[in-house]
Amino acid sequence: MDQPPSNRLQDSLFKPVDIAWLVAFRIFTGGLMLFEMVRYLAEGWLKSYYIDTPFHLKFFGFSWVQQLPSDWAMQAIFLILIASSLGVTIGYRYRLSATLQFICFTYLFLLDAAGYRNHWYLLSLLCFFLIFLPAHRAFSMDCQRIQGLQRNWCQQWQLWLIRGQLALVYFYAGIAKLDHGWMSGESIRVIFTAEGHSPEMLNFLFQPAVTQFFVWSGMLFDLTIPFFLLWKRTRLLAFLGAAGFHLTNG
Repeated sequence: MDQPPSNRLQDSLFKPVDIAWLVAFRIFTGGLMLFEMVRYLAEGWLKSYYIDTPFHLKFFGFSWVQQLPSDWAMQAIFLILIASSLGVTIGYRYRLSATLQFICFTYLFLLDAAGYRNHWYLLSLLCFFLIFLPAHRAFSMDCQRIQGLQRNWCQQWQLWLIRGQLALVYFYAGIAKLDHGWMSGESIRVIFTAEGHSPEMLNFLFQPAVTQFFVWSGMLFDLTIPFFLLWKRTRLLAFLGAAGFHLTNG
């Protein structure tokens, strides 16, 4: 007799899958965080964005998040974030490193609503997930320190947790573009202007056909790319397309 549907779903969610994807996710997430925070220190953005700014706008419900009273305390937050991001990347004292990474980064994110970036919000969520995911059970320093920690599999629901979160970001970005500002081309023209292009390039970008190409391609990309990434037959092409799309943004 067939199993009830609920049992089949449960078996599928807890089915073992190769842990390599989770290890790669840990390394890339921790490594990019490490790179970004070192860049903030090197460029002096810690001082200009968080220390010398006389007033920070607050997110609703988070007015209690305040700047630390001394410059060295704010610098300590960044140094802890850099050290914990390194710990996540190499898998050293992973649970502690992941927790400190989430707390410090989310504190900086919540400190000033004026500096909101949607990918920073996403990164905060992903750092939170990493605290509970077994991303240190392979290719990590903890595996060398802790006997019996090594494992070459994780459960399928953990893979779908990350897939679902990333798909949600893409798809909702497409939904958000279904407004007058984006569809009329006003939003994309503001973006073009802010990028500091030459007058000749702006004349080209402001042509109605070119503007509408970016309007429709941007919206359709966000709405469809999650499904193409999930479908094995189109995954490689979709990944290359996504990389090209984000490099164009960059």
